Amino acid sequence: MKWLSPKTGKLVLTLLMLGVAVWFVRSEGPDLARAIYLLPDTSFLTGLLAASVTALYLILSSYMYVGSFAAAGGKLSFGKAAKLWIRRNFVSVFLPAGGVSAMAFYNRPLRDALTREQIYIGSFVYVLAGYGSLLLVALPVLAFGLPLPGLSVGGPVLVVVALVLLVTLGIWSYRKAGLVRRLLEKYTPSLVRDLDALSGQSIRSRYIWATLLASVGVELCGIAHVALAIHALGGDTGFFLALNTYIAATLLYAFSPALRGLGAVEVAMTFVLIRYGHMKEAPAVAATLYYRIFEFWLPLVVGLFSFFWQKGNLFLRMLPVFLTLVMGVVNLVSAFTPALTHRLRLLHELLSPEWTQLSNDAVIVFGIFLILLSVGLLRGYRLAWLCTATLVFLSILTHLTKAIDYEEALFGGGVLIILLFTQSQYRISSPPARRLVQLSGNSTLKETTAEDRLRAQQLTTQFGRSPLDYFKYYPDKQVLFFGDAYFSYRISGTSVIVLETPVCPPRASLPALLRQFEDECRKRGFQVLYYRVDQDDLPAFKPRHYLHIGQEALVDLTTFTLEGKDRKALRNALNRIEGSGYTAHTYPAPQRDALLQQLKAVSIEWLTAENLAETAFSQGVFVPDALKQQTIITIENREGKVVAFANLIPDYAPGEGTYDLIRKTSDAPNGVVDVLLVAIIRHLQSEGLHTLNMGLAPLSGISDAHSLAEQVMKVAYERAFSHFKGLRAFKEKYATEWRDKYLIYEEDLDLLQAATAIRKVSKWRD
Repeated sequence: MKWLSPKTGKLVLTLLMLGVAVWFVRSEGPDLARAIYLLPDTSFLTGLLAASVTALYLILSSYMYVGSFAAAGGKLSFGKAAKLWIRRNFVSVFLPAGGVSAMAFYNRPLRDALTREQIYIGSFVYVLAGYGSLLLVALPVLAFGLPLPGLSVGGPVLVVVALVLLVTLGIWSYRKAGLVRRLLEKYTPSLVRDLDALSGQSIRSRYIWATLLASVGVELCGIAHVALAIHALGGDTGFFLALNTYIAATLLYAFSPALRGLGAVEVAMTFVLIRYGHMKEAPAVAATLYYRIFEFWLPLVVGLFSFFWQKGNLFLRMLPVFLTLVMGVVNLVSAFTPALTHRLRLLHELLSPEWTQLSNDAVIVFGIFLILLSVGLLRGYRLAWLCTATLVFLSILTHLTKAIDYEEALFGGGVLIILLFTQSQYRISSPPARRLVQLSGNSTLKETTAEDRLRAQQLTTQFGRSPLDYFKYYPDKQVLFFGDAYFSYRISGTSVIVLETPVCPPRASLPALLRQFEDECRKRGFQVLYYRVDQDDLPAFKPRHYLHIGQEALVDLTTFTLEGKDRKALRNALNRIEGSGYTAHTYPAPQRDALLQQLKAVSIEWLTAENLAETAFSQGVFVPDALKQQTIITIENREGKVVAFANLIPDYAPGEGTYDLIRKTSDAPNGVVDVLLVAIIRHLQSEGLHTLNMGLAPLSGISDAHSLAEQVMKVAYERAFSHFKGLRAFKEKYATEWRDKYLIYEEDLDLLQAATAIRKVSKWRD
């Protein structure tokens, strides 16, 4: 029956444990309240020691990832392993099967550093070590027994033993080509192929033992937490009491379907401490809470902050802005609120009334300026940060000298700490003079000249390597030179949008050029975005953030043919259109004015029918002078009327050709674009080229979204942008390779402005 499915069972068990938690709170309400009051009275030294044990717990847990993947022959840095464990530990609280199901999350750092087989083997070693260490630590409990009526530890441990034996038997049967392998080959042949591939991987046993040892250390940290909790609340600390209490709690956690046994663990620990630790109810409850704070809640909080406390994070960028605004308001409210009499009397024994009044006036002024400076912080100005930090520091002093308002001073201290921690985010020198300042290679205030554009074209001819390089010296761009390299960009508000990467000699250092360009931009108050960066260039942009924006379609011209079963529908469409009197024509440059007039009429009709305006930046527009110097391919009817055309543009990638505009009339037959594309392919083949670049299919190809922004884009592509899906489907008929393209940005706040900025710079101005 469906209602008896495993999912239903997990849900029932989760609800049961939550019910236990509710029952625990209701039944132990008075003791719980007393327990909460007991916690602040515990020893600070004991709390510090417990926090140190938590730190060791985090270190050992992180090393388990290092060791488990090293056992598979891979190498994962400790920093990446720590970040991975902290985040997986956080999400495991909310997942069924806890830590095991969390293994499916945040795999991108692993895929960047390890092979697929190494990830599988390392993950298996990690899980095996975790459960193996629990079994090892539980052995003394099995040997000496834990007399808990109604709560037998032996049962769950025996289940673990049985599972280990069952897995061992299954592995033996598989390796001997027994029943297990035959069943898998019959029902899941793909799994057999994966397992065979894994079996060929070398395993380094010393790292397996190291991982197991680290996992045992994690269990010992848990036992130490229990012992410290008992000691902090005045109980008699004994190793076996701490061990038995920990095992009882951990087994409930390990077999909990969700929420880490929340409620059930508290009930079990409290019961053990009261019954066998001879503690009173309130201290027993307090000890349980103490243990959970350092073993459960503190790592959970660390995990939560790991999602925010990283370079460029939107939360971390907005937090100082918000706190500065609040600090300004606090200053004003505090200054206009009457001071406490006893504090003022005490202060007047040290300072004159005139000085306290001056301090009060200064707090008002500082508050007004802090509110104004919050806008500068939002935009990332370094000067705004410096002024804000100074005024917050002065506010702390003046709050103390105006009325000993230590509450406001403490809040100001917290704001100052946040500002100091986030100071690296504020690197833009000053607000941009948008109407006067334009970037130039010699830092003068001038527009890009015709000579600059000609030089850019010459450098592109010499060093170009991308199909987008043609648009880097297009009339809508500005350029910035660094020796024999140059950047192509446009400005929107406070953002500089760079088209792809700079054109530069092969020997040039791309990271160094990026730093130089960004320094020039920051001097003028701009942040930088890089649009349509290729997948192969991503390493040069580290540690900046990146967003997958689509894939570029490539056609292998050496293997393209209209023969074969797969091309039957395309052949039929071509034959139908050609049978109706439509033919393809190729016109080498230079073009006649009469042809350009026909093409212009087709272009205007297409723009009108599609309700579109000319857009540029990463593509071209209909410029007669430019098209006159390019090869044009047309589809014409019997009377010689052009019904569709494409222009071939310079493609600086070796052996590659591409086109820019594809436009058609409203009365062009269905499938005319296919005829046009086949004509382009045949022409490029005759030129001896081996690849056709069909351009970008926006938002497509996001198979594994690594951020919230990519997840949103993936959903939007699948459910909202049908025209993008249609473009992808058309290109899939020809493409043999897809290349990922990215938007590079520095902070999450930049990403919020990116779509608007790119849309603005894409507008064509005659």
